[in-house]
This record gives sequence, C-alpha cells and structure tokens, in this order.
Amino acid sequence: MNEMVEVMMNLKNNLVIGFDIGTRSVVGVAAVNDFDEKDHFRVEAAHVEFHPSRSMLDGQIQDVNEVAKTIYKVKRALEAKINQPITQAYVAAAGRVLRTTTVEVEKELMADTLITAEMISTLELLALDKAKQELQTNTGEQFYAIGHSVMKYFLNGYEIVNLLDQKGSKIGLTVLATFLPTEVVESLYQVMEKADMEVAYLTLEPIAASQIAIPVSFRLLNIALVDIGAGTSDIAITNSGAITAYGMIPIAGDEITEAIIHQYLVDFEMAEKMKIASTEVEEQIEYTDIMEITQKIEVSEFLQTIRPTLESLSIQIAEKIKALNGNKIPNAIFVVGGGGQVKGFTGLLAEKIGLPENRVSLRGKESLKEVEIVDPTFKRSPEFITPIGICYKGLADSRQDFVQVFLNDKPIKLFNKKNLTVMDIMAAAGIDPRNFLLTKGSSVNFYFNGKAYSIAGEYGEVAEIYKNHEKAVLSDAIENNDYIIYREARRGRNAKIPISQFMIEKLGYEAAGLTQDKYYITVNGKLIPALHQLIQENDKIFCRLRQPEDEWYAGPEEEETEPTKELLFSSEVKAADSLLPKNSEMAITEPKLEIGLDDPEKGQPEAIDLQDSQVELTISVMANGKQVWLRGKRSYIFVDIFDYIEFDRSQVKGRLVVLRNGETASYFDVLQENDVLEIYWE
Repeated sequence: MNEMVEVMMNLKNNLVIGFDIGTRSVVGVAAVNDFDEKDHFRVEAAHVEFHPSRSMLDGQIQDVNEVAKTIYKVKRALEAKINQPITQAYVAAAGRVLRTTTVEVEKELMADTLITAEMISTLELLALDKAKQELQTNTGEQFYAIGHSVMKYFLNGYEIVNLLDQKGSKIGLTVLATFLPTEVVESLYQVMEKADMEVAYLTLEPIAASQIAIPVSFRLLNIALVDIGAGTSDIAITNSGAITAYGMIPIAGDEITEAIIHQYLVDFEMAEKMKIASTEVEEQIEYTDIMEITQKIEVSEFLQTIRPTLESLSIQIAEKIKALNGNKIPNAIFVVGGGGQVKGFTGLLAEKIGLPENRVSLRGKESLKEVEIVDPTFKRSPEFITPIGICYKGLADSRQDFVQVFLNDKPIKLFNKKNLTVMDIMAAAGIDPRNFLLTKGSSVNFYFNGKAYSIAGEYGEVAEIYKNHEKAVLSDAIENNDYIIYREARRGRNAKIPISQFMIEKLGYEAAGLTQDKYYITVNGKLIPALHQLIQENDKIFCRLRQPEDEWYAGPEEEETEPTKELLFSSEVKAADSLLPKNSEMAITEPKLEIGLDDPEKGQPEAIDLQDSQVELTISVMANGKQVWLRGKRSYIFVDIFDYIEFDRSQVKGRLVVLRNGETASYFDVLQENDVLEIYWE
C-alpha cells in the first residue's frame, strides 16, 4: 500500500500533459519525467479525439465551444487512464499563423556622430515598430513580437558588419521580424479554460516538433521540418541550432482525402480509413461506397489514383521550402504529421526539390525510440511527434510561457522568447521609438554682412529608463514582474541669440562700444529698435560704422526713439558699464567689419554651437515622513525619489499608490521645494 502511494505521488509531481490541437483532431499525451536524463520520459497515457464538425480551419479556432468540447473529451479520457484530475496542460500555437516580415529603416544623425549601443537598439526598435505597424495595417490584427534578427547594417548608405563605435551621419539596418497574432494566443487560453484547464506552458508547434524530430547532433545543419496535417502543411527552416523561418501552404492531408472521395464515391470518414489503410496493408484495401457496396482495390492502383494530388502537394512544399531558405536546397527534410505517411510521398518530395531520396525522412519510430510506452494505444508514429515535443519542450524549459511586466504602472504581457529585454517591452507597449532619440532644437540660419552663419539649437535630454528603480538601457534583460519606468527624450531648445550677443561673442566686438549711436545696423533692410533683438531664421543683418547722415530708428515706442546703450545677454538686459570690471578704463577697439558677398546664398554657413551652463539644483522634500535632499540635477521628477528612499517595487503587494501633496501623482510630475510625497501599497 505504501509503495502504491509513493508511485502515485511520484506520478502527480512529475506528470505533464500535452495537447496538440489540430484542424481535424485533438491529441492528448500524459507523460512522466522519471529519468535522470531529461530527454527520456515515459508516456503514461495518450488519446485522440476527432472534431465532430469543422470547428477549426487551417489550424485556427473557429468555434471556441466546439473545440473546447473535444479537448474536454480528451482530458476526461486521460484522467480515466492515469486515475487523477488534470488541471493544467502544455499547448502549442500553430506555426502557420506566424507572420514573418522584413523591413529596412534609416536614421539621419549629426555629422560624425559616434554610434553607441543605445542608438543601435533604438534603430532596431524603429524597425520592429515599422514591421508591426505594417502588419496591423494590412491585416487589421494585433500581434505579439516573437523574435527578430538583424540581417544587415548600413553606415552612410553602405553595408557594414557592425555599427558599434563607428562614426557617420546616417545609420540603417534590415530586420527579419516574426509576430504571433494575439487572437490566436487568447483563443487557446479561452478553449483550455472552457475545458477546465489552465495553460501551464505555451510554445510553437514547429519548435515542439523539432525537439523530437531533429536529433541534437543535426541541429547545426540546414534542415527543413515539414508537418503535414489535415488542413495545412507547416514548414520550419532550421540552421545553426535555431529556427530561422516559418511558412505554410494551404493544402495537406484533406486534399488527398477529397481526391479519394471523388474517385471512389465514399464519405469523408471512409476516405480517411482508406488513406490510413494504404500505409498499413500491402495488397488490397477494402471499402464501402455511398451505395453501400463493399469493394476491394489493389494498394498499387489506389496509390496511382492519388499520385497527382501527392505530386501537387510535393511541388508546392518544395517551392515553399526553397523560398523560405533563401532559394537554397536544405541539407535534409524531415516529415512529421499524419498526412505525410502516404506511401511514396517522401520520394516524390525528394524528386521535386532535388535531394537524394534518403535525405527526405518520415520521422516517427526513430524519433520516439527512447520513449517508454505504458499506454498500449500509443503509437510511435508521426502524428504523435508534436504532442510529445510539447511535453518535452515544457520539461526541458522551466521558463513561463508569458511574462508580465509593468511599464509606468501599466501591466504588459510578453511572449517569453529567449533573452527578453527592455526593448521588447517598449515594442509591445507601442512606444514610438523616436521618443528615444536625442534631438537638437532647431538651428537659426542667417547672414551677417553677406556671410552665412548657423547657430545650432541646444541638445535635448536623453530618454530615461528605470528598471526596479535603477537606471537601465534598452538592451537590459527583464524578468517576470519587473517594474519599468520610462520618460521619453526631450527635444532641445531652439537656437535663440540676440544680435548684440552674436556680435560680441562670435565676431569679437567690444561690449562697451557696441551701441546704436556708434553702429548703423539693419535687419532685412530696416533699422532695428534695439541691439538685443533676437535673430530670426534667414535674417540678413548689415552692420557698419554710423555716418552723420544716417537716419535714426523712429519706432512706435517713445523709449526706442533715442539711441540705447543696453545689451541683451542670455535673455537678461545688462547695462554696458556692467560688462567691464569696476575702476577699469573703457578701451574701445573697432572690429574688422565683414565684407559683403555678391551672392550671399552661395556662402557656406559657419556653424556655431551655443550651450547654456549646466546649473545643478538642490531641493528638499518629505518622502514617507522623512526629509530627503535631492541633489545633482537641473530638475527633478517624482520617479527620482526612488534613488533616495528604500521602497521595493519588484514585489507586487497590491495597488501602488503615489501621492504628491495629498493628490494622486504620476512618475513624471516635476518636484518642487517642500513637496510632501507618499508611496505605499494598498
């Protein structure tokens, strides 16, 4: 009795349930991992149930309730065999629903900009966003980003191996991105819930099948995996240990069945039986037609009847494989699924694609030879490759199928692909990648005595990212329940400079002598009211020593009718005397005036960069009852307080409440002196 209890406990602890939800049927497998090596396990029970109606089409759920009923029947059958309830299961999304697209993006930079890792990450994010937007526009669907890879980099229009630490004025890249429709994932969760189970693990069918069908020693090779189901034939291309492309064609086993129906006047169920029988018997197939006449046919004649359909299927699969593999023939092709078991199919596929016949293999018994079988109904055949692969993938991979993270307090669900980063969160949340780019304010371009000048705008502030209240970058890895705070980059201020400041700081005029009673200055042919007038885009400024006959500005304001000796510096008016040291003599030297150009439009602008000094501010606030001094920045926002207090946001303990002066705040509220801040869970 004690021994029996121990066996049952062991079964419960190590049991995994895998469901392969297909177009024609649902296959369920209950497996136990009770070996030291994790690639060996025992099948305790298996069950196949066919959909009574066409509740699925081409691998997608059409009728949630009908599919749930079929899954529930498989669940009950498995429970009866293992004598225990099933509450969780592993499932897979069909590879045929994946969308793969290639996009190219470019970004203009300032001349000779040093390319950083963050710039490259932002460019990748731009590409992902572009790919996702194009797909959503073309299909009207929403998508999860499954993965992407950079195929090419470009610098100043030329292809380059690596952008990092290069210098240039334009960068670009080409990205291959793969997406999974959110509707597919949500419908899988929904049917499992209606069948009284939770999804414990979600993978993709091609990934699951490859775990079993492709031996580890072969995975560095270029191999095509073809899963021939009822409604579609799914194709995955593997290379260097990873799946590099997915595809499908909308013909498969049902086309063969339909050919049998028309040729022999039988119903769908009888045609399916005849197709299966052709793989099991050597001489004759017995069947009953719609007239209820029992007949026999030679297997060889039967195979000749369906050969045109097999040829059409093999031609289309061969063409699709080559298209997905960059117009190249793979090293080998592995075939799984029930539709590929028809005699002669692998030979036809080898012929159509141009491979030796022994390089196209139907994977079944060989792939499952290490699996211990307890349930006598289980067959080591191709249709069980995927459900066994789903179980195996779940056992070998302890990661959750989806992870949830928080972006600015909003929960975001992500498909748990390998190496999730902050960039994946931003892509999933639809953050505009341009918000990460550091941009200058607008320049002002003008002419002074015929020579072109350009005053650059100020640099803005880079985007700020915090992970669990620590500084982060787009390439940082993330985990389940991470808290991410993001503030977009701020554009720099546009260039603003008074005429007087430009003349003193950039042309060398003496401040003390720069007055309107000494110089005759016009802007766009008109006298100006004051030297502190701001320079505007495309202004044409002319300056020379005043002559007795020169007119004076007579503006609408009385104070502007007399010559002024006031100057404007950085938006502050300063008297001329204040620009000289006290008790010093006022030595006035005349600058060398610029000689005008015949055609000022041809002059090359002289670029001038004006940057205000970085002034650090110190303020005092009350945070959760304690006085805190914030130092080292020009301004502060609410999220900065987490750098000064101990508060763990990584462990969710309810709803996070943030208050500023008794009112609900956001992380980007600007903090002021003596603010009262409260942060707590409720």
